[in-house]
Amino acid sequence: MIISTLVILTLFIEGMGVLTGFPYGHFFYSDLLGIKILGVVPFAVPFAFFPLVLGTVTIVTQYLQKPWKIILLSAFLLVIIDFIIDPILVYLGI
Repeated sequence: MIISTLVILTLFIEGMGVLTGFPYGHFFYSDLLGIKILGVVPFAVPFAFFPLVLGTVTIVTQYLQKPWKIILLSAFLLVIIDFIIDPILVYLGI
């Protein structure tokens, strides 16, 4: 259930980003990532996000116990990871 929810939420947010530019600004995915769901978001994108979330939450829970701290630090780490991954993907033309 959690995986399904994350995949659908990721697909929705990424799809809205591609179609409207909100919340990230205008961007697109090249065809290098394969088939796009509804012609907008590559099939791999929602499924690639789940391991990142799981990994950051797993690491953070080793150091913190309070749920709100886990959520905040996990979100912060995900943003840092995204700041690293996105420029690389743009450079690769993805």
